[in-house]
Amino acid sequence: MEWFSRWIKSKFVEAGIARCVAPPNVANQLLLTARSNQFQCAGVVPTSVSAKCDACVMSPCKNGARCETTSGRSYRCHCAAGFHGKDCELEIDACYGHPCLNNAVCKVIQEGRFTCVCPKGFKGDYCEVNIDDCEKNKCQNGAKCIDMINSYRCECGPMYGGKYCEEKLEFCSKRLNPCENGSKCHRKGADYMCECLPGFTDRNCSTNIDDCGDHLCKNGGICVDGITTYSCQCVMGFSGQFCEIPPMGNALYPNTAQCHSLLCGHGSCYTNEDMSEYECKCHEGYTGDKCDKIRSIGLHHPAAYAALEPWAVANGNLTFTIRTSNESGLIAYYGDDNFISVELYDGRIKIAFYIGNYPASHMYSYVTVNDGMAHRIEILVKGKKCSLSIDNQTLQSVENDGKLEKFSLDTKQYLYIGGLPVDKATRSGKEIRDPRYRLSLRQIYSRRRLGCISDVFVNDVAVDFENAIEKERITPGCAGVVDLCTGVITCNKEKFRRYHEDGDCRSVDMVKNAECVGYCGEGEVSCCAAVKTKRRKLRMTCRNGQIKHTMITIVRKCQCSNTCRARTYRSLMTRR
Repeated sequence: MEWFSRWIKSKFVEAGIARCVAPPNVANQLLLTARSNQFQCAGVVPTSVSAKCDACVMSPCKNGARCETTSGRSYRCHCAAGFHGKDCELEIDACYGHPCLNNAVCKVIQEGRFTCVCPKGFKGDYCEVNIDDCEKNKCQNGAKCIDMINSYRCECGPMYGGKYCEEKLEFCSKRLNPCENGSKCHRKGADYMCECLPGFTDRNCSTNIDDCGDHLCKNGGICVDGITTYSCQCVMGFSGQFCEIPPMGNALYPNTAQCHSLLCGHGSCYTNEDMSEYECKCHEGYTGDKCDKIRSIGLHHPAAYAALEPWAVANGNLTFTIRTSNESGLIAYYGDDNFISVELYDGRIKIAFYIGNYPASHMYSYVTVNDGMAHRIEILVKGKKCSLSIDNQTLQSVENDGKLEKFSLDTKQYLYIGGLPVDKATRSGKEIRDPRYRLSLRQIYSRRRLGCISDVFVNDVAVDFENAIEKERITPGCAGVVDLCTGVITCNKEKFRRYHEDGDCRSVDMVKNAECVGYCGEGEVSCCAAVKTKRRKLRMTCRNGQIKHTMITIVRKCQCSNTCRARTYRSLMTRR
C-alpha cells in the first residue's frame, strides 16, 4: 500500500484530517503525515477494512443470491428464482403484488392466499372501504356530501357556496356564470337560462351539435364534426370535398388484372409491369392473401381492449407473444363469479385464479418481461390448477382449492385481451355487490398502455382479431419489427416500386423508393427513421391533361435515430 500513501501526498487529495485505521503500526496516525514505508499489510485484513473496497465481502445478498460489486461500497444482488428485494431478502409470494390497499399490512396465509390488516379509518377484505364520514355531515341547502379520509366536503348546488354551502350566490355573476362557449346568461327567477351561439346546445351550451348526422362523405370517407359544419377525411387515394374523386390511376390507366382496393381489404393492390397479375401489400398488422386477418395488435391507448368468443372446452390453454416496456397493465381476463386474470405487475406476469376459495390465489413469474423484447407466454388451466411458462422455461403452478371441483372455461363469458370495458368493472347487480368479484376487477382494471400482443392461440387455434366480438382502440400491428427468434430490435429499409400520386396527378413511371420500418423502443426519444436521403424530380400527368413536375424524397438509409420528428419519411411517401 506504499503506492497509495505516495499518491495521496503527491496529488494533495486529502486535507490532513483523515486518520489510518490499519495496519497497527500506523493506526490513528494522520494519512497525510504517516511515513510511506509503514504502509505494509501483514496478516488477515479486517473485514470492515476490505468492505470499503469490496462491499461483497460482507455477504449482503441473501437466499443464495450472487453478489456483484459495482463501485466501492455499492453492490448489486442477482436473486435466485423466487426471491426479490435489494438483498434478495424477500420471497415472491401472494403479498408480492401489494394487494392490500391504503397502506394496510399484507400477511401470507397459505396456497397463494393472504389477509390484510387495515389501518385506522379503513375496513374490508382489502382495506378498500373508507369509513363513511358523511353520516353526520353539516351540508346545507341540498348540498351533496363527499366522503374523504377522516373528513368530508360539501358539493354545493346552483347558487350556493361556502364550506357547508350556507352562502347564497348570484347566478349570472362572473364568478358563477355556468354558460359556456360564449353563450349569454339570463337570470330567470330563481333559475337561469343560457342563450347559445349557433352550433351548441343543452342547458349550459356545452355540447357541440353533431353535424355529421346527414353527411355526404363518399367512398368510405370519415365525417369529422366541426362547429355548424363538417369535413370529410378521405381514405387513401380519394380526394375532393366529399371524397368523391377516385384515385388518379383508376381514371387514367387501364388495369387488365382488375386491381382495386376491394381485392385487398386492408392493403394496397399492385400489378406487375405487364398488368397481368396483382398482389396485395398489407398495411401494418394485417396478413393473409387478401390482407383480411389481424394476428398482432398494438395496445397504445389506455382504453384499448379486444373481446374474443367464449372458450368451447372445460380445460384449455392460452398462448401469446408480448412485447412491452411498461411495468403494469391487464393482459387477459376471463370469467365472472369465478375468474382467471393475467396481468403485468412490476414487469412480471401475475396470475389471479379463483374458483371458490376466497381470496383468489396469486402467482408471480420469477422473471420480468418488460425489456421491450418478445416473450412467449403459455398459460394452461386444468381442473383447480393454473400453470405458467415463459419462453419455454421453468413451469410455475398455483391451485385454488375452492368449493368447485374445477374451473370451467366453457361458459358464455368473453375472453378479454389487453383491457376491459368500463361497465365490466362498474356494473350493478349481483357481481358488483359481491366484494370478491368487484375487487378482483378493481385490482386488474388499469388504464395503462400495454404495448404489443401477437400470435395469440386459444387451445392451439390462431386468433384473428378482425373477427373479435368487440374491438376498442386497438391498433393493427406492432408499429415496429422485432425478430421473434432473437428478440433483436431492428430498423429496416423496406423497398417498394409504385406510381407516385399527388391529388389528381400521377407519375409517368413507377418510382423506386423505401420506407423505414422498425422498432427502436417505447416512447418518442428514439425512432426508426431515414438518416440519409436524396431529392428527385418527377414528371406527372394530371386528370385535366396538364403535365407538371414535382420533387420527392428518396430514402437511402434507415437506422434508429435520437432526433425523432413528428413528421417522418413514412408520411412523405405513404403507400397507396
